[in-house]
Amino acid sequence: MRPGAECVITLKSGAVIRGLAVGIDADSIDVVMKKTPGNPETTVTVLESEIASVGQVVGVSKAKRGWVGAGLGALASLPLSMSMVGDAMLIGGLLGAWIGRNTGDSRIEIVMQR
Repeated sequence: MRPGAECVITLKSGAVIRGLAVGIDADSIDVVMKKTPGNPETTVTVLESEIASVGQVVGVSKAKRGWVGAGLGALASLPLSMSMVGDAMLIGGLLGAWIGRNTGDSRIEIVMQR
């Protein structure tokens, strides 16, 4: 796992920490937890002795897949929309966004487990 990767760390206590790994040493991992409406962005240092498993998030998020699908759908329907600008492009974009959001998913790949 490289620094900057999105990771999920399960502690021996059962707590789960999710964020970006910014520093990885032999005895600890520094994780920047995402900002939520009630909490600011914080950096947490997790000691190696507290870790039960470490996983890396792989794949693309739903929002990113939706935008890519919308762009591809609009591009694919471009030749069909020559009669009136945008009439088939809008339908192609919406269909592409729907297909893009409903295919594939991000998953957690376990890097280390005890």
